[in-house]
Amino acid sequence: MNNMLLKTLKTARCRFAILPLVALGMISGCRRDSPSALETDQPPPASLRQARLLFQRPDGIYLAKPSDGHTVRVTTNAAYPRWFPDGRRFVFIRQDRVMLHDTTDASERELAHSSQIRAVAVNRANSDVFIATASGTYRIALGSGKTEPIPVGSPAYELSACGPVLITTERLPLRGFVIKRYSLATDGESILLGRGCSASLSPNGTRTTLNLSGHRELALLDVRTGDTLATLSAPPDTPLDNQYWSNHPEWITAVSHNGDIFLQRVRDAACWQITSTGDADRPDLFVP
Repeated sequence: MNNMLLKTLKTARCRFAILPLVALGMISGCRRDSPSALETDQPPPASLRQARLLFQRPDGIYLAKPSDGHTVRVTTNAAYPRWFPDGRRFVFIRQDRVMLHDTTDASERELAHSSQIRAVAVNRANSDVFIATASGTYRIALGSGKTEPIPVGSPAYELSACGPVLITTERLPLRGFVIKRYSLATDGESILLGRGCSASLSPNGTRTTLNLSGHRELALLDVRTGDTLATLSAPPDTPLDNQYWSNHPEWITAVSHNGDIFLQRVRDAACWQITSTGDADRPDLFVP
């Protein structure tokens, strides 16, 4: 199945817009003063040599190694994979069921059953599983199996959790998609962080992503205040969507409007296109 990946992984030139005078990292093909796109034959950095990438396609969930392009379909009739902190298991959606898959032996078991499941997430701090459905948001305590509702204002479309912090993408009347923060420690106390989508927390739970400008910019916000800490631009002529922060603070995954997976480095916004099938979505990267 390696033909589904680019034979040569590409580094797309992109722009980092945190401050006008911030110097960019000297990665080949990444210059903020050039107005046009340029792709050069560069493999992903050595830091991703052992990284593992999950993503969905119409025929199931795939597991890939960005470093060498090796890819295998690990389960069928499945969507929306999200790694557990151990980098061994992941949660996913199969029709009206939330499932757990173990990559060491390919075993699977059902965690919950609900209609119209929109999204799943795993708490980076304690491995609790969160489910967003058309009727509400729920938390599954993995240890006990207990399921409980979470007081979220509107049905969520995306979720991300770390410790007591839950981030959601919701649709509000007359405002469209917004990102909100909820405190799980104070029974759902919330704050509106901004208009946009692609809710995803940094590994330590202090920052969240917010997709802006027609999916051409990604803001990194302080989850306490909503202040913009940095802005990452998408590659020229390649809007990015469904961004999801990996377990490593340096790496965010994204999907182009053409349906291909990109990895974006936080420090300088450099991008690597990983797939070229045009039908991939919902990536999640685990870096050991």
